[in-house]
Amino acid sequence: MNAEIASKKKIDLRKVLLDALSNNSIIKNRFQNARLSDKIYGWELPTGESKTKIYESNFLLIGDAAS
Repeated sequence: MNAEIASKKKIDLRKVLLDALSNNSIIKNRFQNARLSDKIYGWELPTGESKTKIYESNFLLIGDAAS
């Protein structure tokens, strides 16, 4: 989720992560013995929401460069 959207909707992404690790039946068992050893850090990943032009007559951006 885009951090700006999460902030506007007052969604705590760290809380969502911890909730998923504790309650999501698909991943809960995989992390049942895991212990948090530090603060949770996060960075945005490109999700394609940008309206930036990714091509021109002699190039095409792909992957992370193209968001």
